[in-house]
Amino acid sequence: MRSDSILTTLGNCSTGLNRRLWVEDSYSRLSNNGFDVGTGFVVEPRMGPGLNIRPAILSSTHVSKRNGSAILSYEGSSVMARFSAPEVRVKLSVGLAQILPSLRAFSVRIVSTETWTIDGNTLTTAAGSIALRTGLERPAGRPAVIEAALSASNLIAATALIAWAKPATVRIQTSAVLPTGQLDLFGADEIPAPKGSTDADITQEVCRQFLVACGWAQTDAVTFKR
Repeated sequence: MRSDSILTTLGNCSTGLNRRLWVEDSYSRLSNNGFDVGTGFVVEPRMGPGLNIRPAILSSTHVSKRNGSAILSYEGSSVMARFSAPEVRVKLSVGLAQILPSLRAFSVRIVSTETWTIDGNTLTTAAGSIALRTGLERPAGRPAVIEAALSASNLIAATALIAWAKPATVRIQTSAVLPTGQLDLFGADEIPAPKGSTDADITQEVCRQFLVACGWAQTDAVTFKR
């Protein structure tokens, strides 16, 4: 599929709190790919880094214009905090604009030393604390370590956030002792549950299996490293 790539820089809003994407229709790159003046669009987080922008019939955001030419402008949303560096690459194809971190900026970025903590439904980062509801929250920065106190109520959101952030180290805060072997919690019904198991034990084991399956190696009872 034909695609065009544009290297651009995210600008700052007048309030200084959010970043703004601004893509001009040079060489008709926007209009040739379905982003004509007045076209509505939606912004979606990608499974990996970045955002997807797609035309939509029902939308509160639309392609604007300047001097009669299309301008793809988007600002004022926390999703723009997904970009740790202001330089981004816009990859345009028919019906899709992918906003991706610049490979150049990504390759020279400073190694993170941040430690994030998850306690209940609160995520604390170097920038402050936010409510963790779905795991799709995208705080600014990148963690080197995530310390998570897990429970049945925050397990899904916490593991989704960890999978996105991809820290070098994950520490699970728990009073339960995590086994280093596979419990096969989802095995056949005739396999008996471990004696003395509790909801906390099961939560921790599900998290352990998730982290190992995603590429972290268990180095001790509560620590996982990539």
